[in-house]
Amino acid sequence: MPARVAAGITEVRLINRGRLMHEGLFTHFLTPTGSTAAYVESVRAGIDVPAFAEDAGGPGLAAPGDSTTAWMDLTPGHYGVTCWYASHMRDGQARDFDVVPSHSRAEPPPTDIAVRMRDYSYEFEGTWSAGTHRVRVENAGTEAHEFDPYRLEPGRTPADFFRWKESGRPGAAPAIALGGSGTFMPGHRVWLPLTLVPGKYFAFCEMPAKHGGRPHYQMGMVQAFEVK
Repeated sequence: MPARVAAGITEVRLINRGRLMHEGLFTHFLTPTGSTAAYVESVRAGIDVPAFAEDAGGPGLAAPGDSTTAWMDLTPGHYGVTCWYASHMRDGQARDFDVVPSHSRAEPPPTDIAVRMRDYSYEFEGTWSAGTHRVRVENAGTEAHEFDPYRLEPGRTPADFFRWKESGRPGAAPAIALGGSGTFMPGHRVWLPLTLVPGKYFAFCEMPAKHGGRPHYQMGMVQAFEVK
């Protein structure tokens, strides 16, 4: 990860060289004292959304030996990249970097599917068909949201996945992570490639609600879809 990144539309690729699942989620620090060290301490203290930090999206979960990609429109400032999978961020998997002004005017990639996130639902535009798609994910809600797509194993359901997840992830997963957008704020967009094979899929948002703290998927932000 470079210490300095140019502002504007930027392709970000997460390469997982570890033995566990990982993700690379960007956070924009809004105050001079904001840093990954302060962010990690806040999360360890039970404050997952500190006032000095704003989620900016990023490449979602990648299996060991795999990679995920997201295009993001970065504004200048001080940022951190973190992994929220399991306890990785609390264990210190975080790094600071700066986004610096740039005269580059890169365009976002062309897309054939749009995902619009609301409070607390998804709207899809386009056809989920087998092959590789470019997906535009936009947050049209009033809270931070994320688009986390998964492919279900044969005979399994989203309910099976959430039972597995909430019981500590014992044994084989009922669904396979396909990356995603990471969590980002209202009014912003993230673009990502998504390669699909025939099967059953679903997407969900794990962000805790502003009021009450329940994850959004427990409030209905789960959407199934099928690829033929």
